[in-house]
Amino acid sequence: MLTLVKGEPLLTRAVRGLIDSQCVDLVIVTAPARRVASYENALLFPEGPSLKHHCRVVEDRPGVSPLRRAFDAAELSAEQIVLVHDALRALAPPALVESVVEAVRAGARAVVPVVPVTDTVKIVEGGVLTTTEDRAFLRAVQSPQGYTAEALREVADSPDPLAALGAAVHLVDGHPNALEITSAFDLAVAESLLESL
Repeated sequence: MLTLVKGEPLLTRAVRGLIDSQCVDLVIVTAPARRVASYENALLFPEGPSLKHHCRVVEDRPGVSPLRRAFDAAELSAEQIVLVHDALRALAPPALVESVVEAVRAGARAVVPVVPVTDTVKIVEGGVLTTTEDRAFLRAVQSPQGYTAEALREVADSPDPLAALGAAVHLVDGHPNALEITSAFDLAVAESLLESL
């Protein structure tokens, strides 16, 4: 979350992307107790006043999933829209956020951005290649993911909220910039993308 990309933490960039979409009123960030102050400092934006009036950092609680913790902290009504975002996808553009929100507004209970899988995917059993998956049926899932508050309340404790909602999940086109930044290679790609913007 605090890894720097071009001098700014992933968390800072992820939250800015949400706020810049102009369709997000509140961002709840969950943090381990030892990281709360660091996460709050990452939300002090250098180019203007702090966005703390848009953001709250809440401490994780033992035995409570971060998703449930954030959901409960937001105190939402059933008709409100909730986005679940991974700060490791810090370069997700505001337009992607808007498309997810618009799909929920249009009636979807849950929305996820997806991109086609371009690699060849093999099934391995006991160390042996057995089958090639048909890429036509595969999609890589991105974030932010959107939900009605009512739908997310039902699945916030599930290890896989999207799977729990099944056919209720609507797909929208993802964006190549919304890559998950988890390795040195990903970081180099992210920095290259920022240089090209």
